[in-house]
Amino acid sequence: MSNDFVNEQNKCKRCKTSALSGPKCIKCGVVSHSSCLKLLKNIKFIDEKNVQCCDDDLDSTSDSESNDTVLGNDASSLENYYLKELLKQKDVHILSLEDKILILKKQINLLKQLTPPGEKTNQNKNPAQSKSLVPQNSKTTDTKPNSKTNQTKAKNSNTNIQNPIITKSEMTAAINIALKPDVIDKKDDINKENNTPTNNHKNNKQTNAFIKGTNNSNTLKVVEKNAWIYVTNLHEETTEKQIEDYLATICKTQCEKLTQNFENSKKSSFKICAPYKFKNQILDGNIWPEGTLINRSEVLCIKQKDKVISYFCEDCKFEITQNSQLLTIILELQKEIKGLNSKVSELENKFINVNAQKSVPDDCKFIENVILESQEREKRSKNVLLFNINEEDEDFEKIAKNVITGISNLVNTDNLKIYRIGKKTDGKKRPVKIEFKSAVDAKTILVNKTKVNEPYRNIKINNDLTFLQRKYLENLRSELENKNKSDSNVKYTIKYKNGLPTIVKLD
Repeated sequence: MSNDFVNEQNKCKRCKTSALSGPKCIKCGVVSHSSCLKLLKNIKFIDEKNVQCCDDDLDSTSDSESNDTVLGNDASSLENYYLKELLKQKDVHILSLEDKILILKKQINLLKQLTPPGEKTNQNKNPAQSKSLVPQNSKTTDTKPNSKTNQTKAKNSNTNIQNPIITKSEMTAAINIALKPDVIDKKDDINKENNTPTNNHKNNKQTNAFIKGTNNSNTLKVVEKNAWIYVTNLHEETTEKQIEDYLATICKTQCEKLTQNFENSKKSSFKICAPYKFKNQILDGNIWPEGTLINRSEVLCIKQKDKVISYFCEDCKFEITQNSQLLTIILELQKEIKGLNSKVSELENKFINVNAQKSVPDDCKFIENVILESQEREKRSKNVLLFNINEEDEDFEKIAKNVITGISNLVNTDNLKIYRIGKKTDGKKRPVKIEFKSAVDAKTILVNKTKVNEPYRNIKINNDLTFLQRKYLENLRSELENKNKSDSNVKYTIKYKNGLPTIVKLD
C-alpha cells in the first residue's frame, strides 16, 4: 500500500473522530486511538502499530481458536489450511514494514533540516540503529507452493500412512510463533493491565545541541578548561605541597589528597587539577616515579586491582572515623571475651577432672569423717595432758601421779598409762599424757586442775584435743584477740558451754 492509504482512513473506531496516530487495523486500515481500542471488545492487538478490529476476521479467528476440530488424515486439507494462515499474516507484515519506511523517511527529512549547510550527512554513522528499525524477522515469507510440495501431496493421497492428529488451535499457535511480530523494546509503551502497546510521546522530543563559539577577537573572557588527573601508589608520607612543587615546572596545579579505603594502607592517592592544555605533559609516565599509577578517570583508578582511592564528603568522612573507633572497641571487647572464654573452659576442665577423681561421693566422705571424729573425741575424753615437766626428770611418771593425787584422792592412780608425746628436741619440754580407765576420772581432774599443790604449781593441765578441736580453738583465740582490740570498753574470754569453747563477755 502507499502512504496515501495510511492517512485516508483516520476515523476512530469508537469516538468517530479523526485520529492522527494510533494502532491501525490490518483489514480495513482504520487508525484509532489506543485508549478507545482498550474499551472495545473483540479487539486483537498484534503489535504496537497494528490491531485487528473487523468482525468477520475476529469471528473467523475466534472460531478457529475455540473450535478444536480435528483435521483428518487428508494431507491436502492440512496444507491448504496452513497456506491460508500464512497469507493472513502476510498483510500484517507488509503494513508494519510500510509504517517503518514512513518513519525512516521522516527521520531522514528531519536530519537534513538539522544538518548545517555545507556539511554532508553520514547516513552510515550508526548502522546498528538503522538495522534495528527493520528487524530480520519482519521479512515477508514466500508462501508459494513449489513442485516438491505438490509431489508430496500426491504421494500422501496415494498412501495409507497415518499422519499425526493436529487441531486447528495447535496449528494457529504454531503459525503465530513462526510469524511472531517485533518485540516491543520499551517497557513504558506496554499497558500493565492487558500487556497491550500504548503510544508514549514523552521520548520523542529532540534535544538541542550546544553550539561552540569560534571568535577569538571577542573581549569577553572565557573560563579556562581544566583537566582532572588522578595519581596513586605514592608513599603515605607524600603531601599535597610536594606534588604541587613537583609539577610547578610544567604548570600551576591544585592538589587534593584522597581518603584511603583502608586505615593500614601505606599508599596515598591525589586528585590534581591542571589546565587542559598541559594534560598530556602531566600524563607522561616519564616524569613520574616508577610504580606510580596515573589516570584521567577516577572510575578507572577505582577499577584497579589495588583499590586505594575513595572520595567522600565531610559527613561521610566523619562517619568513617566514628566507625573505625567503634571497630577498635569491638576488637578489644572480642579479645577480652576470648580470654574469658579460655578461662571458663579451663575451669570447666578442672571441675571435670576433679569430679572424675572422686571415687566416693562427698556426702559419704563427710559422714565417714564425722564418725571418725566422734570416735577420736570419745577416745581422747579419757586422757589429760600435763605441761612444763622437765625433760631431765626421769621419774616423770611419779611426778604425774603425785599431781593427780594432790588434786583428788578419789581418782585411782593404779594401772595408769603415763608417757611423753612428740619428738624429743633440745630446749623443749614435751607434754606428758595420762590415760585413765574412764572419762569420769579425766573430767574430775580437769574440773579441779586449779587445785595443784606445791611444789607442782608450774605444771599446767589440759584436755586431750583432736586436730579439728585444736584448729577450732586456735581460730577462736584469734577472734577473741581481735574483739578485745576493737572494743576497749568490754573484755571477752573463752568459756566451755556443754563442752564447746565459746567467746563470752567478762562480768
